[in-house]
Amino acid sequence: MDRKVVGVVNGWNIHLNRNVHMYTHDLVMSKDQNRFSIPCEDLPAKEKTIGVWLHELEAPKELVRELAQALLSWSNTLDELFHIYESRDKLLANEERPNK
Repeated sequence: MDRKVVGVVNGWNIHLNRNVHMYTHDLVMSKDQNRFSIPCEDLPAKEKTIGVWLHELEAPKELVRELAQALLSWSNTLDELFHIYESRDKLLANEERPNK
């Protein structure tokens, strides 16, 4: 598992730097003039799972939805499970990842 993972989805540059401090990760998404540092951390689960808290961003709902869809597509290329929270009660998970 690479410590640094990068990708581009729908024009969004995605950079994940794993385990920058214990169980937290540095996740940055950028496109044009927009740049977001997104809170994310390992979740207590049997399977390696990373929780991504998009709902904590100060961004319009439409933009959060766009970020979530890009992250979902990107995370489907990785082995670990991602729980992407658009809101406190709306969760997306990358069920199509390679080693599901």
